Amino acid sequence: LHLSGNNLKTDGVIQIAESLRNRSTLRIINFKRNQITCEAGEALASVISSNNRLEELYLGGNKLGSGAIKIATAIKSISTLKVLDLTDNNLCEEVGVELAAAISANSLVEKVWLGGNHLGSSSVVIVNALKKLKELDLNDNG
Repeated sequence: LHLSGNNLKTDGVIQIAESLRNRSTLRIINFKRNQITCEAGEALASVISSNNRLEELYLGGNKLGSGAIKIATAIKSISTLKVLDLTDNNLCEEVGVELAAAISANSLVEKVWLGGNHLGSSSVVIVNALKKLKELDLNDNG
């Protein structure tokens, strides 16, 4: 499902997520650059946790902020994820710690992009937890 750059905003993504909740065959979900805020976190988490084939999740360029905590929790429940993009989402240190735990629990994750957030010192936790990755982007997280 590729819906990047469509200006769906939070309400649009919530509506799409609700219609996808029981579809467990999606391998790719791409909602990059859609002006999604933290309110969409729960709806997105529901789609992620109900999808046992999801391999790639692209949510970069939104404003998920603390809503990404629910997404991190959902990621723990799937074992097929290989790529995660949460660049430029106004994520804080607390989200970084939750994401590190979620991703380290998933043995298939190869690429994680978290650049352009506010992860601060949790970047160290992420690096230590995710040594197995082939690619990790934490640029611009001061």
